[in-house]
Formats: sequence, C-alpha cells, structure tokens
Amino acid sequence: MTLIKRKCTGCNCLDLTHRLCAAYAPWEGHPSWKIAMCSLDTYNHWVSEVVVPIAFEWIEEHKQEVYANIPEEFQEDVGVVMSAAFELVSKGANYARGTEYGRQIEEEKKSGSLDSTQFNPVWTAIAKQIHHDVEQAFAKYKNVLKHSRED
Repeated sequence: MTLIKRKCTGCNCLDLTHRLCAAYAPWEGHPSWKIAMCSLDTYNHWVSEVVVPIAFEWIEEHKQEVYANIPEEFQEDVGVVMSAAFELVSKGANYARGTEYGRQIEEEKKSGSLDSTQFNPVWTAIAKQIHHDVEQAFAKYKNVLKHSRED
C-alpha cells in the first residue's frame, strides 16, 4: 500500500520496485548501512501493508465522525485524515488506559522493577538474534576491519 487515499480508501500498491531493500546490492557500501536500509524498508512495508489498512478500516467504520471537520479539499490527504482519526482515538478510554500503562512502565523502568519478559516476545527474540548475528559477523573480520564497528 502506498500512503495515499483515493475516494476515502487506501490504495494498495502491488509494485514492489519501490522497496529500499532492493535499491542496493550487498557489495554497495557499509553492511550496517545496508542492514539499516533493509530494516527501515521492512518497517515501512509493515506499516504500509498491515497497520495503515487497519487504520483505514477503522476510519471507514467511523467515517462520519472522522470526516465531520475535514474540509472537502483535504479529504483525500492521508495526513489530515489520520490526524482527525487520532484526534478521536486520543480522547477514548483505551488511549487513556494506554497512556497510564506507559507511565507505569516508565516508573517501573526507573525503579528497576520492570519485568518486560511478556512484552513482544517474538519481536524481542528476533531483535536479539539479529544483534547477535551482526556482532558475530563483524567479530569474524575484526582483524581486518579494525574501524568498521566502533560501538
């Protein structure tokens, strides 16, 4: 999906040539840069193809409320529509609960009492694995790449 709306609907984009990950070959530049571009591309793809369609579905279900104060000339502008939708969502009980949970988490982090083992276990495992693999790959060549990885 590209981040455009037409006739109040998100436009799915099946053309993957715009993907950043395919823009550069592995030999073109620093491997950390390549990993970063691929990671940003994956994140953007997830937001565009998974998160935004959920938001557009919610907007469609609440169309009258969302579009009530949007001038006609801006009704196809994703930023304006998302802003109007967020304005509604941010006034809801679930958003307020999430804000309070966020405050609690920050307090628990500060006090050292936060148990994050139940938070996003799959994403956590993937992030740890990727970090480990990158460290291992650079460690393999540390004698010849003395200044490529200065963490």
